[in-house]
Amino acid sequence: MSTATAQPNPFAPPTSTAVKQPNATISKVNAKAAPLFNEKHIAVASMLATPLAGAILLSHNFSQLGNPSRGRMWIMGALAFNIAWVAVKMVLPESIPSIAFLWVAIGVAMGMKTATVRMMGSQIETSPTVENARWKTFGISVLVGTLWAAAVLAVVATIFGVS
Repeated sequence: MSTATAQPNPFAPPTSTAVKQPNATISKVNAKAAPLFNEKHIAVASMLATPLAGAILLSHNFSQLGNPSRGRMWIMGALAFNIAWVAVKMVLPESIPSIAFLWVAIGVAMGMKTATVRMMGSQIETSPTVENARWKTFGISVLVGTLWAAAVLAVVATIFGVS
């Protein structure tokens, strides 16, 4: 009899030392993730009202992800854009068709959507959506649009002395 040592079977399936995690663990991680507005909500808010509405939704996302200062930066940038846009519209000739402004709004909405995807695309994919996000998007858009229109009208009335 020979005293040969046991050699590994070359035809045996490979074994792994990694521990398999159940699918329940993945769903628990996603359930704990902060709810976020997705890029479509931000684009629609920017299109319906102003980029300020989209920036407010972005600010909510940044706050949920633990970076509220970046959200405030977006709100300030959108506010500066809105002020600049009103100033530009006031000096443009009336011969420019109104449809041109629609194209600008579409471009701004697409820009906000692209920026959202580039900044937080992976977080949006793995996080749940805010509950009633469509209604909240619509409500924020109406609120921001109404407040912005009232502010612009008040400033214009003050500048031109309308009482």
